[in-house]
Amino acid sequence: MSKTDDLLKVKVSLQDAGCEYVVAYYCGGGDSGAIEEYSYLGDDYEPHFEEGSLDNGTQTCEHINIDNCVPGLKEILEDLFYDKLNNIEDWWNNDGGYGYIALRLSDLSYIIDNNTYYTQTEYYGHEGSFKEELVD
Repeated sequence: MSKTDDLLKVKVSLQDAGCEYVVAYYCGGGDSGAIEEYSYLGDDYEPHFEEGSLDNGTQTCEHINIDNCVPGLKEILEDLFYDKLNNIEDWWNNDGGYGYIALRLSDLSYIIDNNTYYTQTEYYGHEGSFKEELVD
């Protein structure tokens, strides 16, 4: 089965279960990163998607039960999402980062809220002589 067929199967099956949005939380650091959690949400998530406040909606909206809805669902979504996540700012290396990717099933549009951590360094230079301290 092709990637397109898989995606259409996921779309139809999830919508039949009442799901309109899929949101994945991801994080990483060091040299690796992963999608940690999926949320399957209904129409009440729409304002959060439209505003781009992806994480708020996962806490307040009703989650849809999709148990056994689509065989291999997690793998299909991971292939789809990682194709996008692996081509944006580096959220998995060094200091890492975290974020959310949300997929609207009706038109297959997505939004990514990506946050990257970084270490900031400030330089200060000082000079003097210990010779003066030895004379005292």
